Amino acid sequence: MGQHLVRPHLPLTTSFDGTMATTAKLTAVSVVCHNTLSVAVRDESDHGSEAVSTVVKVNHPTRFNVREVRMQLGIFVDTFDKWMFQTRLLAAPKIDRATASQASKSV
Repeated sequence: MGQHLVRPHLPLTTSFDGTMATTAKLTAVSVVCHNTLSVAVRDESDHGSEAVSTVVKVNHPTRFNVREVRMQLGIFVDTFDKWMFQTRLLAAPKIDRATASQASKSV
């Protein structure tokens, strides 16, 4: 009887004519044809976590940055990558001067 291992896959899809953004998505679907590609890159509405996405889309005019896509997908090659990702999350919230001043006074 045949055995099929379920492994994580990271298909990168794009279109030659630029009508589709380059898409990277972590999935368990093994892409072998257009039908399985459609299932693999289908965009579910509930990604679970806002910090780490399961789908990253890069528009064609934008330069494809492998390091940035890895971090957005939560794929960390080394400790520094993970630290950079966590640092960017901490630095992301925007606050105005009054709030910053109040926060520094309370410390």
